Amino acid sequence: MANEAQIINNPDSTPGAVSTGYQLQNTGMVSQRVGIDKTVVEGGTGECVLKISGPVDVNGVMYTIQSEVTFTLTTAGKYFIHLATGGTGTLTPTIGTGANTFDDDKNARYTDTGTFRVLNWVIYYDGTTAYVHRLITPESTKTNLYDLDEPEETYISTTATAWTAKRSKYYKIILVAQGYRIFINSGDIWTFITDGSGILTFSDGVTTLSGFSGGDYIGPSYGFAALITG
Repeated sequence: MANEAQIINNPDSTPGAVSTGYQLQNTGMVSQRVGIDKTVVEGGTGECVLKISGPVDVNGVMYTIQSEVTFTLTTAGKYFIHLATGGTGTLTPTIGTGANTFDDDKNARYTDTGTFRVLNWVIYYDGTTAYVHRLITPESTKTNLYDLDEPEETYISTTATAWTAKRSKYYKIILVAQGYRIFINSGDIWTFITDGSGILTFSDGVTTLSGFSGGDYIGPSYGFAALITG
C-alpha cells in the first residue's frame, strides 16, 4: 500500500484565477464538511425529538432542520433517523430500526440504496423513555467511547456500600445469580444491603433490585455479592 493520503493544498492568501486560486479554496472548504452532522436529537417519555439544528451533509448538499420533528415510539428497541425524499429542495426525517451502511467516501451512514442520509444518532427506547446518544464515529453503531460501551466492572461485597453512577447509560446489575439491565442517570446513588437472611438489595430509594445469596454470609468465598457492568 502506498500513496493513500493525498495533500489538500492551501489556497493563496489572495486567490488567483477561478481555475486555480478559488478552486483550492473551494476544495479545502468542501473537504471539511464531508459527512458533517450538526443536528440535535433529544430523548423523552415515549418519544424523541429532532430539534431545529444543522447543517448536515447529504450527498454533498448541505441541509438544515428548520422545524422540530417529534417521533412517537411504541416498541422498545434501538432506532436511527434518516432523511428520506421530501418535496422540492427538502427531505423528510424518518425513524426506523436500521443503522444501514457506512460509506467511506461520504464519511457517513446511508440507507442500503445509498440514497438517504442516516444521522449520527442512536436512540434507545426501553418501552417508556427514549435515551439518545451521538455516534461519535459513524462507521461504528456504538458511541465509540469505550468506557461507555465496555466500562470496567464494579464489585461490591460489603453491605451498606454506596455506588454512584459516573455517566447516564444502561448498566447491568448482577445480584448473585439475578441479573438486571436498567438505565441509571449520572450522579444517582445506589446502596447495596443485605438483611441477614440471604436477601440482597440494591436500591436508589425509588427502584429496588433484589437477589438471594443462599445464606447469611456475603463475601468473595461465596462468589460476588453485587457486580455492576455495562
